[in-house]
Amino acid sequence: MLFAVRVPVREALGGARPRETPAHRWLGLGLALVGASLALLVFVPRGNAALGAIATIGGPLLGILGFGAMSPWLLAFLAGRASRLGLTWRLAVRDGGRFRGRNGPVLTAIVAGMSMSVTVAVLVSSLEVALDRIPTTLRSDQLRIEGPGADEAVRRLRSSGIGVAEAAPMRAAYDHGQPLYVDWADSSSKEWIAVGDASLLHCLGVQDSAVASLAASGVVLRLQNNAGAGGGPARGGRGADFETTAVVTTGPTSGSSRASRGSLWQREGDESLAYAGLRMWLGDEILAKVPVRTVEVDENVREPRYFLHEDALANLGLESGPPIRSALVPWIVRLEYPLTRDRLREAESIAATIPGTTIDARILYERPARRFYRWILGVSLVTGIVVVSLANALSLAESAGDVRTLRSVGASPRFLRSHVASRAAYLALLGCVLAVPAGLLPALALFRAANLPLGFVMVPWPWVLVTVFGLPALTYGGAWILAEGMAPTTRLPGVTAALAIALWLGALPGNAGGLSHDGARDGLNHERDGYERTATVTEVIVSPRATHADGRIAETQIEWEPFVGRAFDGSPLDGELGKIRVPENHDVPEGRWIELSFVRYRTSHPDPGPPIFYLAGGPGGSGVELASLEATHPQIRLLEHADVIGLDQRGTGRSVPSFVADSSSICAFPYDRPLDRATVIQGLRAAVAKSLGTLEARGYDRRAYDTRQSAEDLESLRIALGAPKVVLWGTSYGSHLGLAYLRRHPESVERALLQKVEGPNDTFKRPAVTQSMLERLAEEVRDDPRVASRIPDLLALVRSLLERLGEAPVTAQTSSGDSIVLGAYDLQVYVARRLAETPERRELPQTLLDMEDGDWTDLADASYPDRWFEVPLLAVLMDCASGVTEERRIEIERETQDPSNLLGDALSAPLHLEILRTPGLLDLGDGFRQAFQCDVPVLFTSGVLDARTPPENVETLLPGFPNGIHVTVTQAGHESRELMSTEYRTIVQSFLRGEPVAGCVVELPRVLLLAGR
Repeated sequence: MLFAVRVPVREALGGARPRETPAHRWLGLGLALVGASLALLVFVPRGNAALGAIATIGGPLLGILGFGAMSPWLLAFLAGRASRLGLTWRLAVRDGGRFRGRNGPVLTAIVAGMSMSVTVAVLVSSLEVALDRIPTTLRSDQLRIEGPGADEAVRRLRSSGIGVAEAAPMRAAYDHGQPLYVDWADSSSKEWIAVGDASLLHCLGVQDSAVASLAASGVVLRLQNNAGAGGGPARGGRGADFETTAVVTTGPTSGSSRASRGSLWQREGDESLAYAGLRMWLGDEILAKVPVRTVEVDENVREPRYFLHEDALANLGLESGPPIRSALVPWIVRLEYPLTRDRLREAESIAATIPGTTIDARILYERPARRFYRWILGVSLVTGIVVVSLANALSLAESAGDVRTLRSVGASPRFLRSHVASRAAYLALLGCVLAVPAGLLPALALFRAANLPLGFVMVPWPWVLVTVFGLPALTYGGAWILAEGMAPTTRLPGVTAALAIALWLGALPGNAGGLSHDGARDGLNHERDGYERTATVTEVIVSPRATHADGRIAETQIEWEPFVGRAFDGSPLDGELGKIRVPENHDVPEGRWIELSFVRYRTSHPDPGPPIFYLAGGPGGSGVELASLEATHPQIRLLEHADVIGLDQRGTGRSVPSFVADSSSICAFPYDRPLDRATVIQGLRAAVAKSLGTLEARGYDRRAYDTRQSAEDLESLRIALGAPKVVLWGTSYGSHLGLAYLRRHPESVERALLQKVEGPNDTFKRPAVTQSMLERLAEEVRDDPRVASRIPDLLALVRSLLERLGEAPVTAQTSSGDSIVLGAYDLQVYVARRLAETPERRELPQTLLDMEDGDWTDLADASYPDRWFEVPLLAVLMDCASGVTEERRIEIERETQDPSNLLGDALSAPLHLEILRTPGLLDLGDGFRQAFQCDVPVLFTSGVLDARTPPENVETLLPGFPNGIHVTVTQAGHESRELMSTEYRTIVQSFLRGEPVAGCVVELPRVLLLAGR
């Protein structure tokens, strides 16, 4: 049971003699408080935010009070053991024990003031230790140069006297527009692979020329700090989930069409190599197992951690591009000696003469810890002087009677000064000693609250000892000077105490602010493990309903809540999730209203442009889920220009209602018979009719879900955001929606970037275009000796396979063992779909050859999902509403019947033209599909190999866009392979900045066809 102890602060400060409490009670109270402090810090669960806050604040506070409460017992304890000290110090120690009730609060004040300084010193010192364990951005002898004129800056640096030892561009490994990473056993994050030659290896700190030769053969080098940064598989052990074997003969998992890629990394037995997985950055698709050799470097640099020689890229079928967080390819410059600030200024002056060029160096991120230590020492001394002034004044008051007695017996002034100074210094010394453990408690509490390992805690003992012993010495000197001539008073201690408390409280924000400021400068962002939001903040922008120019009404109230998306590199990206309400049918504003969800990611640009509306493809893609990837894509970097807005278009994602797929209607076809076009049309029309009935039964207007209504949703969102204008970014169907918005609201668009363009009348594909793409592929096969020797005529091969399946459908097994009967229609759909994407296109000839040899596994795997699927209701509603003009319909029907078009209209499957005849579907009319005039600057991008949205789509539109430009990209399909071109990325960035650009043809390296398994 706790006993009552009255802390005599008021009596001490007022000069009255307090009632003494037994010393052992003070000790008991102090130990109880310290024990309670430790219990709060150790045993309170971290997951509970309220209890965690109590522990973080209450624990250190109880600890400080506890150590202060122990001081009367400590004073009494030491007073009984002062006989061996000199006279003045013996009197000081005994007086301290004799007046322990009055001196206890003084010591508590000293402990509180000094513990704060100890806490900050420990935190700053620990921060330095933590930063030492974190890899740096660059070596001490490196410069990183980035910008359109980086190569010119390197040339000028070489000719200067800065001392350039080596320089090289640093690119990353890509596969068809996606970065690659190595799946190492203990890797906690994705790490891109640097691509270069021996010069880049030298710049990265690898000196062994034999290592470069090894990398040129296809071995991935893992750069590891020679102090032992990170483990990974032991040599000859395991890498990720793959067995290490002497020869790598298999690549990806079973069933992948890229199973032959692993053979490119075949190695004879080499015990110095381990094996790990090479994966795609998005989707984590595995390409192969790769041999990896660990190479030691002498500095712990964050990235790159992996290196592949550029000579190996062509053989491996890979490409190179900018590193994952760079828009352009940077150059790395290695100097002959560590960089100094004078040399850095010289390099910066050279770079400043080249527009857009920046220089980065490790020296820019030097930690100012030593300066903080001096600052902390200064604060400690000031705090100590003020607090000790209280001790000095109390000492004068307490010793007034003793001084008179000593004077009466003839004590010298020197002895009197020494007596008073010793009393003050003694109290200061005890307070400083107790402040050390008391100051450690807040530091430990903050580390625990941040979920940081206690192994990072570092006490700067030299500075702490200087403070612990320096302050008493300073106190002794000050008391010595002030003692002579200062009259004793009972009022001065109270005034001094108030001044000490005021200065102590004023110092707290300075300490905290200094620490947080430099923590930010050092770039140390600690992400709490298991962090969980405990509250949802909702921001409501209230404004009345806004009226469109044509008199219709849109709700402009936005409800905001926090949202965390996923950046392209997989890291969390903070955003805001917004919701607005719009009419289900903008033509009938008094009718039903629906809810649209969207996400906003804020730019850090100090002078951003209009917000960028990301328009997802599909139709049916989720803008909320996909916008973060486009916003942070290393080759696009939209967030560097403006806020990025991703809308879940009506009927998709988080918007209400959402019916991308209608589970109430299923298209199901038998697996034991081949599929044909007529069966697909009949089955889909029946399923769509059923879905339309379900929509009506639920009260939805089936005529309200079309591209025109979605365009009005974009206008409502723009008004709600209060943006005078926006920038459009859309691909495939996103370009179709963007064009509809440009037609209806050109005044609301600053500029637009539309890729893989689906024009107003391009929803249904022309069979002749698909046939031309097949013929182009046949020409490439004929011109490639590696493939032509095995496939002399690709068109003849396709024709023979179609005839074979038409005459006698085959029963095949999927990779999972399921049985399916395949016919000619299955093959038409398979080939047509793979003509649009370059990764599948390069493998198509070899796959067709496998089919001729009797291996139908790939076709079975692709056709199996077409036998049973949920109706893509939103896509059906949107695409059928966009429809086709009568002229184009006749053209498509004629080309479909033309026997020279081997694949017919299979590229549109399952949405063939006949689906348009389903009763109840909306048709927006030819007014929606006609070409139109628009003065908005638009950058159109097309891939020459794109069977879905060929360049001809843009050529049809360009006459109506006087400020439109068209960039066509060779060796690119419906995917985003154009982003691998530095020329194209420069065009995009310039266009986003509003700079003039011109249409052109961007040449990409030829995609090598797969030759053999």
